[in-house]
Amino acid sequence: MEERKRRRQKLLARVKDGIQFNEHIEGTMGLEGIVAKRLDLPYGSGRAKCWIKVKNPKSPGRVAR
Repeated sequence: MEERKRRRQKLLARVKDGIQFNEHIEGTMGLEGIVAKRLDLPYGSGRAKCWIKVKNPKSPGRVAR
C-alpha cells in the first residue's frame, strides 16, 4: 500500500483540477468512522478480511451506549 500511495501521489501531482491526493491519516476527524487497512499488506480491490471498519462512537448518527 505504501508503494501504491507513492505512485498515486506522483501521478496526481500532475493533475490540476478534480482529484486531490490525501496524506495518510492516523486518528479521527469527527467522521462516522474509518476503514483501517494494514500498510504492509498488498492492496486488493473490494472488501478484505484484513480490513477493519472502526465506527466513531461520537458520530452524530450513532447512539451513545
